[in-house]
Amino acid sequence: DSIALAAQYPFIYAAAGIHPGDVKDAPADYQEQLEQLIKQPKVVAVGEIGLDYHWEDVQPQDQKTGFIRQIRLAQKYNKPILIHMREATKDTLDILKDMGPLKGIMHCYSGSKEVAMELIKIGFYISFGGPLTFKNSRGAPATAEALPLNRLFVETDSPYLTPHPFRGKQNEPMYVRYTFDKLCEIKAVEKDLAA
Repeated sequence: DSIALAAQYPFIYAAAGIHPGDVKDAPADYQEQLEQLIKQPKVVAVGEIGLDYHWEDVQPQDQKTGFIRQIRLAQKYNKPILIHMREATKDTLDILKDMGPLKGIMHCYSGSKEVAMELIKIGFYISFGGPLTFKNSRGAPATAEALPLNRLFVETDSPYLTPHPFRGKQNEPMYVRYTFDKLCEIKAVEKDLAA
């Protein structure tokens, strides 16, 4: 697992959290187990946590409860949170505003620039994955263009969300450069200045 790899290699760090799709399968004492993981020295964030209403197999209220519990653990140990948000913008934003100020990253952001601006005010960075490069993508490039460069990240989300020109194939970490290149193009900055 990622924590074992982090312990083995000095250049690897880990995050620990329960994805909203896995909350229903979490053991009853998951909060205690998660707390033990978060206390590990190379665990630098709590995540990927959040809300995902796309699938109907986990009730929204159960997701909200798990999300709030994990945010509280992150606050207790002063760790940033990595947020997964899918078809749950209002509830996610309401919870984050209620529990803020917070720090963290919005994982593979696909929401509006208006919501992104609200998230930045709470203390978040906005991270873009492969969809930023898709030829039919309009919202992500417009959002990236509107946000300050110092609040942006790029990521792979490997093996998913493969950027153009490899869309349809398994994503690889090395493909993050295509997302980075697209972000530099959108922001009209030299690649070496943005890095």
